[in-house]
Amino acid sequence: MNTPKLDAAEKNAATSHSENIRSGAAGRAYAGYFWQVSHFLFGPEIGASTYPKNKYKLNSTGVGSGSWTYSGYNIDFLGVAKYAFNFGLNFFGKAGIAYAEQKIELKATLSSGTLPSTSKSENDVLAKVAAGIGFDWTNQFSTNITYSHIFGNKPSQIENSNILPGTKNDLDSVASVDLILLNVEYHFS
Repeated sequence: MNTPKLDAAEKNAATSHSENIRSGAAGRAYAGYFWQVSHFLFGPEIGASTYPKNKYKLNSTGVGSGSWTYSGYNIDFLGVAKYAFNFGLNFFGKAGIAYAEQKIELKATLSSGTLPSTSKSENDVLAKVAAGIGFDWTNQFSTNITYSHIFGNKPSQIENSNILPGTKNDLDSVASVDLILLNVEYHFS
């Protein structure tokens, strides 16, 4: 996810910090239908993707520590166009829309005690594109590698003050998402 940088003042005041550490699994399940005209295939596809969390941590000696986590998923509806060569190689492109849901969570511990965790969820319907290259091993099984991009916004820098409950700012934006996936497909005849 194209999420923001930590605020420079926060980083300078911190004893240690880390940001944009991606952890967790990414994946996509999808189904579609193709019509074929010569070497060209085209049709609709529906899918759901989940992606790794982006994590941020700050630690200030004598003050406390805090962590922010961005997580998310999307459900998409895409049109697919594919060109298949006789020897199994194919190239494809996809375009359509995605319902993207993202959540940011804050956990903080001060020297005076632990603050209640807080979170915000945002969603939007955004444009999505993808492109890739694949190989048909048999009539039923193929593999491909796909790059996809969801056109969201990039929220601004994360500061302690702009995640507190009741605040409204551009952290409420749904961030752009880039995924590169290795896929295995099964084709029904």
